Amino acid sequence: MAISRKKQRGATLVELVVATGLSVMVLGVCLSILFAGSASWATGLGETASASYAQNAVRTISKRLQEAMSVTVASNGQSLTYKLPQTDGNGNYLLPLAWDGINRQVLIQNTNELVMVDGTQQEVVAYGLILTDPYSTNGTKAYAPFTPGIGTTTNQVTIEVATQAFAHKTNGASKTVSSRERETIYLRNIPQITSQS
Repeated sequence: MAISRKKQRGATLVELVVATGLSVMVLGVCLSILFAGSASWATGLGETASASYAQNAVRTISKRLQEAMSVTVASNGQSLTYKLPQTDGNGNYLLPLAWDGINRQVLIQNTNELVMVDGTQQEVVAYGLILTDPYSTNGTKAYAPFTPGIGTTTNQVTIEVATQAFAHKTNGASKTVSSRERETIYLRNIPQITSQS
């Protein structure tokens, strides 16, 4: 009985070129999907960071100003000073209300940080500060971070904080994302808010 041997045949050059071409196309599509996904992920991280900066700043300032007994907003709206009442060792207000003697303010530092100064200590409450409203037409309208209520004496101040964070680079250009947070604060301790002229 004779055993037949089949001829083994290798791939031709044309088949190798076609297979390589298809593999390169599939790999290219996969890489473009990967890069698009990573850019979206980086943009999401930037948006989260920017929103976090703005929200934390407004929350921190709001908490402090609600306890203030007087607030003075600078005429350009880019800083404010405030006074807190004296408290006892348990944090309760001493009556009658009197200023605790510590100079406090919130101001812009290094053009992109919002800082709270409490006597000799200072704390950065917002990084990536921008002084244009990202939600205005073309994102170029200037805004004042602090706006007192109407009248010479009032019990409210509006805080607006716009921030921006790096997202990713596209074709060598940096892409940033912006966020804005705004809140009107009503002071509780028989406050007086004034606007400097």
